[in-house]
Amino acid sequence: FQMVKLIRNLKKQKELADAAYKSRKYNDAVELYTETLDTYCPKDNESLRSKLYFNRAACHNALRNHEKCVADCTSALELNPEYTKALLRRAASNLLIGGKAECQRGINDYERAYELAKTDEEEHDIKEKIQAAKIQLKRAGRKDLYKILGLNRDATESEIKKSYRKLAMKLHPDRQANATPEEKEQAEAKFREVNLAHEILSDSQKRTRYDQGVDEQEIDDPHARPGGGGHSHGGGGFGGMDQEMLFQMFMQQQMGGGGMGGSRRGRGGGGGSFHFG
Repeated sequence: FQMVKLIRNLKKQKELADAAYKSRKYNDAVELYTETLDTYCPKDNESLRSKLYFNRAACHNALRNHEKCVADCTSALELNPEYTKALLRRAASNLLIGGKAECQRGINDYERAYELAKTDEEEHDIKEKIQAAKIQLKRAGRKDLYKILGLNRDATESEIKKSYRKLAMKLHPDRQANATPEEKEQAEAKFREVNLAHEILSDSQKRTRYDQGVDEQEIDDPHARPGGGGHSHGGGGFGGMDQEMLFQMFMQQQMGGGGMGGSRRGRGGGGGSFHFG
């Protein structure tokens, strides 16, 4: 009877967590999944624990806590190295964090997911993600307009505007009256960078082209290609390498689709729906 009681409590607790996620009460869901992992789920049930870590990662993903999302996906993958959905989600979050090391980790995860792909559709979709990630990696060592504003790549319009106003007010020349000449020069340079970042990221078309990989110096050139050449969406068309690809990786994967069209997978995460196993 004790075992039956434990199983019932585990099932009930997980159902509460799943319901909170479905209701978009993500903070509540995080707490419930944490309690399920810590209190109700046996340590030797690796299959279920990996799903619970992934589910909690989905909550962090929805809350845009990308570092925590990466950590939980890593925990899920330690228990199930062929968990394809965890690889895809970890890759997307690393790319949204956006550092050079994170971009390379994202590429590594996509390449591993490509090896695990079960259909031509999956392979094609992941190959596009790899191409986008490689463009982002090439740019990772250059000036990052998002980092200049202290933002991640999935920043909203209001967050861009708020960050710009705060930094522009702080760095404005009128605020540097008591600064040394060197400090004034540094503030002026940063002020110019902040204005450039705001000019591009607050314009939806310029932002899309920047996210595609077009250098900020060539952002107004309709013939400019991502990374100075090699990958083009043709005639300045706004395909949205990051906006429509990375953001989809980040948001649409909440329900597990990840652009895969719900294709079947074998081990490592199964089908294209969120795990409520």
